[in-house]
Amino acid sequence: MSSYKTSTEPTSGPEVPELYFKDDSAHFFRTTVNTYGKSLSGLLITKKVNDDTLKVTFMSDMGLKFFDLEIYKGSYQLIYCIPQLKSEAVMNTLVGDMSTFLLWPYLERKNQVLVVSPDKHEKAVVRYSYGDDFLFYAYETNNRLRKITYAYGKKYKKKYEVSYDEYNEAIPQHALIKHKKFKLMIELNLIER
Repeated sequence: MSSYKTSTEPTSGPEVPELYFKDDSAHFFRTTVNTYGKSLSGLLITKKVNDDTLKVTFMSDMGLKFFDLEIYKGSYQLIYCIPQLKSEAVMNTLVGDMSTFLLWPYLERKNQVLVVSPDKHEKAVVRYSYGDDFLFYAYETNNRLRKITYAYGKKYKKKYEVSYDEYNEAIPQHALIKHKKFKLMIELNLIER
């Protein structure tokens, strides 16, 4: 992350898009979660209940719920969770991952700064303060969101990245969440209805 440099250009960059929730809609994702040699796969269902509430349910192909939660701005409520996932650290990680991936404003993004990326595929990178941490939004030359990097500390150490690809119109069909500090990878493929 330290290879990003603050731009001398104006601080405005592309706006954070609303990829999935332009209205009160539901989206379904074929999802695989891999961590330390173990895997869960199934269907992730996301629904914008209102402007302040996002419902997220992850279940197996046979209908067994892994977790069911509601994410608000600044908090979440766990409705159901299997015992293997029921720890505060695991749920906080999953809530953060889902909020970032779905561009749900769990915390307020502040202090927008345009930064220069060393990656030639990235037209613009915009950094936001996010609580005590930072979010880097990297855009392709066509202004499509390419990836989000969640970083912390003065040297912007990567915590995890969310990458998007295979766009159909303005909606990415594939996303990958990959953690840097421990082995957790979540692959999501949008299911067209």
